Amino acid sequence: MKYFIFFITLIVKLRAGDAYAQALTGTVKYIDEGGKLSPLPGATVKPLDAPGAVTDAEGRFVVPVSDGKTYRLVVEAIGFRPDTVAAKAGRPVTVTLSDALLIKTVEIAASAPGTRLSTLGPYPSEELTRTELTKAACCNLSESFETNATVDVSYSDAVTGVKEVQMLGLTGSYTQITTEQLGWVQGLGKTFGLNYMPGTWVESVQIIKGAGSVVNGYEALTGQINAELAKPHAREFLHFNLYGNTAGRGEANVVVARPVSRKWASATMLHGSFLQGANDMNHDGFLDMPKYTLYNAAHRWHYEGGNGHEGQFGAHGVWDDVDGGQIQAHHPGAELYPYRMSTRRLNLWGKTGYVFPMHCGRSTGVQTNATIHQQNAVFGRRNYSGLQRRFHVNWLWQSTFGLESHSYRTGASFLADDYRERFAASDFNRTEWVPGAFFEYTYKPNAKLTAVAGARADWHNLFGFMAVPRLQAKYSPTEKTALRIGGGRAWRTPNIFADHYGAALSSRNYVFPSVLQPEIGWNAGVGALQKFFAGASSFYLSGDYYYTVFENRLLADFDVSPQEVRFRYLQEIDGRSFAHAAQFEFGFSHKEIIEAKAAYKWYDVRETLAGELRTRPLISPHRGLANVSFKPKSWAFDATIHVYGPQRLPTTKSNPEEWRRPDYAPAYAVLIAQVTKKFKSVGLDVYVGGENLGGFRQPEPIVGAADPFGPRFDATMIWGPIMGPVGYVGLRYIVKDVPKKKLRLAQ
Repeated sequence: MKYFIFFITLIVKLRAGDAYAQALTGTVKYIDEGGKLSPLPGATVKPLDAPGAVTDAEGRFVVPVSDGKTYRLVVEAIGFRPDTVAAKAGRPVTVTLSDALLIKTVEIAASAPGTRLSTLGPYPSEELTRTELTKAACCNLSESFETNATVDVSYSDAVTGVKEVQMLGLTGSYTQITTEQLGWVQGLGKTFGLNYMPGTWVESVQIIKGAGSVVNGYEALTGQINAELAKPHAREFLHFNLYGNTAGRGEANVVVARPVSRKWASATMLHGSFLQGANDMNHDGFLDMPKYTLYNAAHRWHYEGGNGHEGQFGAHGVWDDVDGGQIQAHHPGAELYPYRMSTRRLNLWGKTGYVFPMHCGRSTGVQTNATIHQQNAVFGRRNYSGLQRRFHVNWLWQSTFGLESHSYRTGASFLADDYRERFAASDFNRTEWVPGAFFEYTYKPNAKLTAVAGARADWHNLFGFMAVPRLQAKYSPTEKTALRIGGGRAWRTPNIFADHYGAALSSRNYVFPSVLQPEIGWNAGVGALQKFFAGASSFYLSGDYYYTVFENRLLADFDVSPQEVRFRYLQEIDGRSFAHAAQFEFGFSHKEIIEAKAAYKWYDVRETLAGELRTRPLISPHRGLANVSFKPKSWAFDATIHVYGPQRLPTTKSNPEEWRRPDYAPAYAVLIAQVTKKFKSVGLDVYVGGENLGGFRQPEPIVGAADPFGPRFDATMIWGPIMGPVGYVGLRYIVKDVPKKKLRLAQ
């Protein structure tokens, strides 16, 4: 092994040496406050007729050239007088910049907007900043989208309290959810994975619509949600949060980040949450939300060794116990219907990378992720147990084809996934091995046009060879305009119980498919973003349309009978499944005082159910959102309203009259609001808010609640809120011990 490492190192050094001979090299320095000559990182070095470079931590630069002629280098850095020097390949130069023109040092501070929509990249993306995440009661990642129009959040049933995300009219199973680009909500973790990421830990959330990059995997069909966690080298030394609401829920969160040495920094994140309130607002004998006790702990390290070496490592553990179901029988002495669940989860991850100092734009890295997820549950008289052991590694190489306008990313991945599941008296076990490789080419001739073409090939031990082509393009006629088009293919392995967890909260009989098949789909979309500026005010207007169609999909058919849920693949029944999704959004902000946005979404989601093409149930075709934030001085006022149009319900016509439900649920609206008082001098925020302030509740959410062990019991037909108004109060205490970086400006 040591000879192999020596051989690889020798090759890298030889290639670096060859590049060094064909490049303009040198060091940029400046005279520091102590009068010493020190290296200047972050300076730009650019020939007059060739691509440039940026100096590293030691002030060194390398500019690749193709000949041995003499070049004139323009060297610039913020706060320093620019300089121009002559350089020739193979003859290192030293440049010392002067700060003689500087007259003062100023400090610039500004709060980030709640949502950032970018006109730069090829992918239609938006970023939710910490400002946006604190506009509502963001206790975990599933609650981070209360003020966002792109991601929908709904309940899976009327007993477990599980929240599911949806994008482009389809469930979160087709959205890739990651943490710092590493797989997070996957497999058995799909059900409760969003609950296991506390909102206080999250620094920002990035949302990409449509098929994403092939570098991130083969699963993203309708989009990608990536959460960035608190960084070890962040300015916030301590972030402490307390939360409590009128339903009996309480939370405490602590994040501590600090440098350990010159090269190492660490962050510790702790979370404790409980709900012990016995809430039964509709008096059906079932808890509206189950009681639970949840503990989260994570620790991460960041290493920056200089000379291009960097690494991150972390561990995350979850301990979750849930106790819900029926608390009061409708008949004396009758057996209560229990719902209990316990989860134990451990995740280990690491990322290491190396940036080649002798090659502009070249880097390599390895991402690893290992998870053990164990989950046991009781649904009435039916038991479930699941164990997933997962290991994933991704190797990435990034470089250019000589010019910065032609860049590429390539690499290989390997996934090992082992499932051991048992439901009632049946076993569902499988082991997956998926080696794969990918290549992605980016063409960016100028700031207006960017095109990305990618493809990956994976071999699955059960499905065989799987191909994933994808293409994205962005054109900006002005810097405030972005026109995008893109599409691609995606596939995934379905997980019957994790993807349809709430189905077990019923007396329906399960009808399973005979063999396991992959779900395969195509997604294509177009979009436009236009920004406007008028004095201290800014506006944006965006619109997009996406079409998703499946080659094969595992359908959960609740329409065939109220006493049955039938799982069938499209290819088995010669069926169809597709979704149209359109969204229009308008946003406005004035200085840092007012932010407002309004959005409308239209969905047309259809699939073959009960032998015919029908609208998918429990999906509202028309949805609206409006959000207003007002921040005068040390106060912040936030209000959001969600409007949902009528939606089709699974058919219950064959039930006796007592257990029937209408064909459509009515339209309704949900209002949330929050007031925050900021004590900036001590780093303390106190906030008070309310959810579902309009008080709308779905009537009789559980069919057959009086006879939960009877043939008509069904808690899956959830389309609206179950709980009425809920108030909450909390505080955030933040200590910043890292001095703000000072930006020196020339006159």
